[in-house]
Amino acid sequence: MKKYFVGLFIMAAAVCFTSCKNEAKNAPAKDGEKTEVKAEEQAAPAAEEKVDLGDVIAKAKAEGANWSEDQWKAAIKDATKALKPMLLEMQDLKKKTEAAKTDEEKVALIGEAGKLMEKYKGLETQMDEFGKLIEGNPIAKKLNDDKAFEEEVKKELGLEDIDF
Repeated sequence: MKKYFVGLFIMAAAVCFTSCKNEAKNAPAKDGEKTEVKAEEQAAPAAEEKVDLGDVIAKAKAEGANWSEDQWKAAIKDATKALKPMLLEMQDLKKKTEAAKTDEEKVALIGEAGKLMEKYKGLETQMDEFGKLIEGNPIAKKLNDDKAFEEEVKKELGLEDIDF
């Protein structure tokens, strides 16, 4: 059975080694152009909370053995939230790689992949460490195997289009 957090790790590692990040996703408007921003988009950055995966891991190590299902759910959501920027960049990278038609484009993407790997250096180790904490706890392991919970997290964090 596919495991939620392990799936995140596999997806992240695979894209890191085969793709690169999407450069300017939202380029600034040219002089004289109007830019329209939906209310949802304006609210998103304010509502988006940055989470440090290292903090989630430290707390899980210290307290996770005594956590309830709801506490583990919150920790897994926080860990996924910490990975969200990387996951979005990798998804863009994957799309760019799939769209590349020439050898020159593909070579350029390989170079950009190195930049992405450098940007998220060390995150692989943290993801692996958190995955081991999940596998070592029966409550967390059960959540990790729960496809409905995975879909809930993806929807809540706006990651529905990303395959874990």
